Amino acid sequence: MRVSSTSRVGAAIGAAAIAAVLAVGPLSASAQAAPPATGAQLSVYAPNPYNIRVTISGTFRMSRVEADTIIQYMVDNRVGGVTYTLRADDPGSSDDVVFDRMVTGTGYMPGGHLVATDSGLSYLKVMDVPREYMNEDDNAFDETDEIYAQVHLNYARGGDRFATSPVVARNY
Repeated sequence: MRVSSTSRVGAAIGAAAIAAVLAVGPLSASAQAAPPATGAQLSVYAPNPYNIRVTISGTFRMSRVEADTIIQYMVDNRVGGVTYTLRADDPGSSDDVVFDRMVTGTGYMPGGHLVATDSGLSYLKVMDVPREYMNEDDNAFDETDEIYAQVHLNYARGGDRFATSPVVARNY
């Protein structure tokens, strides 16, 4: 049986098309991963078999005057605060919320700190999260749990600011 040159060209084009689709596939999956890290830090520690101690920290870069102004506005008007959200980094366009906490107000308060510094507006949140919340991948093919933090500063006068941490991968 003789194969014509047209058939060989068609087969080559078909193979090239399949190769292109396979090459683009992994790129599109990684493009939908966790958003890029933008300044927040996330650390996790297991103090006991039931909870994971989560620390989220960072600084919204701005002048100290601007940071002081935001804090003063929040105190004077009793509005605003910081929402700390832990998300599961999974394939797809939306990552599930694993755990979140809103800290209203400013200053050194139970559960969170929001302080004006020379570097900007620094934040810190330490919380114990039930271990089962952090166990977001529990199957035979993927047991590694990928978690990242998002921080949302809402101070009502001038908008919102956001920060995202790098992904922390562990087995919970």
